[in-house]
Amino acid sequence: MIINLEKLFFLLIINFILISSSCQINSKWADFKILNCEPVRENYLWAARTELTNLQYKEFLWHIKKDLGDSVHRIMIPDTNCWNKNLSYNSPYIHYYLQDSKYNEFPLVGISHKQAKAYCEWLTRILNQVYQEDEKHPVYELVVRLPNEEEWENAAKAGNPSAIFPWEGTKLRNQEKKYEGNLMANFLRGKNQVNSTTDNMNKIMDVIAPAKSYWPNDFGLYCMSGNVAEMIDQPRRTKGGSWGSNPLFIEINSKDEFKGWEKPSPKIGFRYFIEIIEFKNKTKTKDIKINAKYIESLLSKLTSDSIYVGKFEVTNQLYHHFIGETGQLNHASKNLNWAGNIKYPFRLIRNYSKHEDYFNYPVVNISRESAIEFCKWLTIKYNSFEKKKLGNITFQLPTEKQWENFAKVNLINSSLFSKRKYLRNSKGVFLCNYNPVEERWILDSDKDFLKPGLTKEQIREAGKLDGFEFTCPVDSYFKNEYELYCIYGNVSEMVLNKPISKGGSWASFRNEIIVKSDEKFFTPNPFTGFRFIAVEN
Repeated sequence: MIINLEKLFFLLIINFILISSSCQINSKWADFKILNCEPVRENYLWAARTELTNLQYKEFLWHIKKDLGDSVHRIMIPDTNCWNKNLSYNSPYIHYYLQDSKYNEFPLVGISHKQAKAYCEWLTRILNQVYQEDEKHPVYELVVRLPNEEEWENAAKAGNPSAIFPWEGTKLRNQEKKYEGNLMANFLRGKNQVNSTTDNMNKIMDVIAPAKSYWPNDFGLYCMSGNVAEMIDQPRRTKGGSWGSNPLFIEINSKDEFKGWEKPSPKIGFRYFIEIIEFKNKTKTKDIKINAKYIESLLSKLTSDSIYVGKFEVTNQLYHHFIGETGQLNHASKNLNWAGNIKYPFRLIRNYSKHEDYFNYPVVNISRESAIEFCKWLTIKYNSFEKKKLGNITFQLPTEKQWENFAKVNLINSSLFSKRKYLRNSKGVFLCNYNPVEERWILDSDKDFLKPGLTKEQIREAGKLDGFEFTCPVDSYFKNEYELYCIYGNVSEMVLNKPISKGGSWASFRNEIIVKSDEKFFTPNPFTGFRFIAVEN
């Protein structure tokens, strides 16, 4: 048997990376592993547990030289001469810090912002190849990148928005009896003093400590403060301070000590973040068979003998059948509209209208004309079946009056009334998907009911308090007496006779979740979908 030695060596390196960088997983957010990372925002944003090490970067350099040649390899080599201006006894660092194996697990320094991004792009390709070939791993595509400032700060605070340091409290030394007096980070301890400590006050480090030193924060991330200042996605910006920084600069929200830096420095390195773009289909969702029985199962009869209403907002799965059968791609969902309306939109831009995980979610980002074309298709489809319980019927959008009539009935087993004064039931459970905001922000006034000074990001984050960050499955929450789900919230629903939508959406406030409220609707957006009615001919 002939063995491809290059491929074998490549696999051994990847295996070494994956094993040596294994990590504990926050089971609340994720049940899988990502290289050397911890989840910092649900299961789709991860941060490296440590600053990038010399060993990790040397692996990158080996691949660059093999795949792209000496000229590109030379461009990617760190500038070890950066040590010249920082210590009087600097020769060992210039010659050995990157090359000597005893520094393998120390943070990489002396690189440019462009080199850091090149590493991220390379690791993106490597990990996508590894995870796509691993049938057991749920990730299909990811992006390795530098974090923005907000992402870095949130990861450092580890769920505590008022945190000053990555650890609890305001002290710079450990307060636990076992480690009492030990410093919590690697920083400048006094005037003209650069020697620092790791986990033992009596163990003096040269300058930089190993990447996995001190104590991790509550997300499992090491050295978010001190050791080396960490690049962010904005060029010439860093966060966290370094081994040479005064305590003021290692605070999470502190001023950037190195803002505007241009040349490589022995005080600046980076930590990569990973954003999950697409997951594999863990379980196959059963496709729907569109026959008369299925369509009839979607309908609920009103008190009128001739009008039926869709129990659910039209789903991605059903709408996908419309596009597939008619070939009218001009009516396909415009997923790019998620950009700017939600944090980390790429996962939805890529997946929302087509991935099985979202089949039971309401279709959005379509026009009113597209919804009308869908209703025409469904009308022809149903009336073509010989075996059906109903006669010939016409599917259409409801008029504003029709929508208000079937939206007024109460929710079963809830305290929700038509005036929409209550958005939780008697047990405190949310009754629909909207933006509930923090209760402590709410004032008495219905017109200006939020306290002033709130940021867009705070309000957007509060939208997850009801259990969903954006839309939710169409059969979520409670049904009303007509067995209709999500009449209020989730997506605002188009009407036939006016350029408006009704019922509010996942981003609407409480004053917009009422019968008489409406929103202008002219172009496709992530907040608007539709529900059909069926009228007997």
